[in-house]
Amino acid sequence: MIKIEIAGFPVSIETANVKFGREILNRYKKFLSKKKPVLNIKIQNVYSKIRDSKGVEIKKHGNGFFIQYRSSSAIVDFRLKRVCIKMYQKNIYIFDSLLRIIYSLVLVNKKGFLIHSAGVLSGKNGYIFTGKSESGKSTIIKLIENTGSKEFIPMGDEILAVKKHKNIWRVFSTPFKGEIEHSFPNISGSVAKVFFIIKDKKTYCRQLDTKDALQQLLPNVIFFCKDKALMQDVFNVCCNFVQDISCYDLHFQKNNLFLKYL
Repeated sequence: MIKIEIAGFPVSIETANVKFGREILNRYKKFLSKKKPVLNIKIQNVYSKIRDSKGVEIKKHGNGFFIQYRSSSAIVDFRLKRVCIKMYQKNIYIFDSLLRIIYSLVLVNKKGFLIHSAGVLSGKNGYIFTGKSESGKSTIIKLIENTGSKEFIPMGDEILAVKKHKNIWRVFSTPFKGEIEHSFPNISGSVAKVFFIIKDKKTYCRQLDTKDALQQLLPNVIFFCKDKALMQDVFNVCCNFVQDISCYDLHFQKNNLFLKYL
């Protein structure tokens, strides 16, 4: 059994396939945990091919959800605190995608969400850099890493987790990788600012009102389920988030001048 923790939620992962277990252990090694899991994930061998889905399909199922992704499926039961994954092919990338979907469902019940973004920690403060594909999330992290500064610790370049804990919005690194291949540490901080990033020929920053911030935030939130009640919950969480946190448009050049806005 492998135990990992993402965004303060520990889960256990079981597989009878020793080789695949080693792949899982290697991929999530910086997120290993000794805490009691809040969800138990069991991967089952399937010897007849599961119907391939074109994308992600999520349906309500009993006390949880049925998820179909590629040639794999999962049944999530929150009441019994278990997830049963059926995989025809032991593919770490498919498993990683299923884990993202599972955590997106876990977080919405805890006033949180996953977001396509890069992040950096400075002291106890976390800064989120979000935007559409090719907006510069990985570029931001590479520029920070190239400074060699110990003041700024990169949290990731693809997906971060955000949730409200004890009335404070916190941002968490995740093991879900983007363009940068190396792993990031399992760290978190209080959200200080959110930047919607745009590559430009000059560097400047403009604060957004809550309406503009919400319009830009929502497309970057990762949530595949089409259940209307849950979608409303995600919307409400995001509304509260932009009301509490200062959000900015950040135009930046490929240098470290943007760091002055942190």
